[in-house]
Amino acid sequence: LFDEIVISEEIGFEKPDESAYNLFKIRYQDYFFHIFGDNPLIDFVVPKRLGWNCIGVNGEKNINHFNMEDLSVEYLPNSFIDSFLEIDIE
Repeated sequence: LFDEIVISEEIGFEKPDESAYNLFKIRYQDYFFHIFGDNPLIDFVVPKRLGWNCIGVNGEKNINHFNMEDLSVEYLPNSFIDSFLEIDIE
């Protein structure tokens, strides 16, 4: 179950600015965080360093247009999904 879903563009921060992620760490100190992204160049590097679960969203207009073999491990998500219907929220 998700307690809060945030879209970075809607709250006015640009990834990979670590200050925004730190706000969530303070607000939800005892929580485990998940981030869904489609751009490995900016979406995962900071959250991965902070220990968050990083999920790449596959799709024609999403993560598939990157060659994952060209990216170092710090930029790669922990796992991939093809649809948000794959998320088990129970």
